Amino acid sequence: MCFPKDEDKIGIRWMQEISSTLAIKRWWRFRTIKSIWADFLVAKYCKRKHPVERKWVPGNSQAWKNILLARDKAEKYISWRINKGECNFWWDNWLGFGPLADYFSDYRTGGGNKVMVKHFLINHRWNMTKLYNMLPGDIALHISTINTGQEDSDDYAIWDKTENGCFSNTSAWHLTRRYRTKMPFLDNIWHSSIPFKISFLTWRLIYKKLPFNKAVVKFGKQGFPTCICCTIPENDSIQHVFVEGQAADHIWRFIGAPLGINHQHIPINGLLQQWRNQTAKNKTVWNIKTALNVAVPNIDFGGNWISTCATVERIKPVQKCTPICWKNPKSGKLKINTDGSFCKTTKRVGIGGIIRDEEGKLVMAFSIPVECGSSNLAEALAVEFGSSWCRINGISDI
Repeated sequence: MCFPKDEDKIGIRWMQEISSTLAIKRWWRFRTIKSIWADFLVAKYCKRKHPVERKWVPGNSQAWKNILLARDKAEKYISWRINKGECNFWWDNWLGFGPLADYFSDYRTGGGNKVMVKHFLINHRWNMTKLYNMLPGDIALHISTINTGQEDSDDYAIWDKTENGCFSNTSAWHLTRRYRTKMPFLDNIWHSSIPFKISFLTWRLIYKKLPFNKAVVKFGKQGFPTCICCTIPENDSIQHVFVEGQAADHIWRFIGAPLGINHQHIPINGLLQQWRNQTAKNKTVWNIKTALNVAVPNIDFGGNWISTCATVERIKPVQKCTPICWKNPKSGKLKINTDGSFCKTTKRVGIGGIIRDEEGKLVMAFSIPVECGSSNLAEALAVEFGSSWCRINGISDI
């Protein structure tokens, strides 16, 4: 169950992976956000060593141990952009390929926890003499090409696993989760236009996880040995109920015949794939495409259901507004406008109308409650009431 939908499961996330994701988030916040909590951890565990080089020792808290475990997964994806130059020269990844201490420990002198990038800047420019004295020439030359940013701004961290550089739980989850082979055909099942319960039922059907007799018996329970939907009872099974049974056969043929799809008694997976790959060559599909071409001219819908559906999903309807104005009746005539309203929940019904002459002047208006069972009947009662009033008052030109 605990794998993404395109990897054979239903998208539920494993609790251990969620816990690891939140641990990575704690490390990110500890490294990048100033807080009382972060200051407390630094004061307690990192007085003499940088958090990146700190190791867990017996006597440290379990919470600190869990944070250090998350560090091993998260720190490699945290890089820094220089402004004031207050990030650590040896242990922060401001070069882009990892901390300098991992590559040039022989060059690092004591006090690495206190050495900052700004110690190698003069007037906010690189002090090349000091860099060449401290590092190999090629590394010093590479550092000289790095932009030193703005002196009045703080250094900031970038999360390398997202395009915008901001931390996200989703990107952290991908660092901790297990992976399986992706199955593209499952995208057709977990489709945004299909209700979840239908997608879930189809997934259970494909992987034979429905409680039919064969599956129920494994749990020591007795199910229905025969299908109760057929005139002649047969063995209860997924294949029979969904493909070969009388009810299933009728439904497949009733829907598939107008679309030019001949129903065959083949395994359910193959049957669903047959429908998905069906070539759109019959009159019904042609009529669908014709109607869509009227609404959206010069659109190629392709030759099969996959391309047709994909194209339709990309189409955005164009909204058109048509103003509708009341028009005066001809000279010597009256015009009746009526309406009816019906509320299904309360069963309340009302009708109303207005009668005006050729100049738009009010002759009569009405709004009364009535009793009926539908909106259409309410509309008809409104017309009848208005017409009857005109007839009683000797008005015929309406």
